[in-house]
Amino acid sequence: MPARWLQFWDAKSNCMLRSLALSLTFAITLTSGIVWGQEVPADIADVPIQDLTLNEDPKQRYFLIGLKENQPAPDGGYKLLLVMPGGDGSAEFSPFIRRIYKNALEDGWLMAQLVAPVWDEKQANLVVWPTSVIPYPSAKFTTEEFVASVLEDVRGRVEINPKQEFLFAWSSGGP
Repeated sequence: MPARWLQFWDAKSNCMLRSLALSLTFAITLTSGIVWGQEVPADIADVPIQDLTLNEDPKQRYFLIGLKENQPAPDGGYKLLLVMPGGDGSAEFSPFIRRIYKNALEDGWLMAQLVAPVWDEKQANLVVWPTSVIPYPSAKFTTEEFVASVLEDVRGRVEINPKQEFLFAWSSGGP
């Protein structure tokens, strides 16, 4: 690969990646049937979802998907799929994530969809999920800390099989 191309990619990658992330977000939005301001689409109305925060902090928001009331955990505990959406990592991905739960996972699974905290407009456009490796100065916690706290919170609510915990992320959620 020519060094000149690599220099161009390095110089332009943030802009290119943001454009790609916005394009993917738009495509996912169209295919997942998200319509802001309307009721939950009928095809996922039966998927249980809880809108939760850690320590009553709105920046530590996540959705627990699939937990039915008064249903005991499977033998050995639930399998858990933590999800960090790409794009802006917002709550608007919830219908898409619920469709994954309904159409791709077997019984005995739960999902925890993390909502990317927005510290300020610059951060939201620069680094959606600040980490210990890619920090953001005004972030009060890293993504690693957020993931660990959500995992601890879910484990405190229901029995989770520690050998069946997975993380699913794409685009901006991937790094």
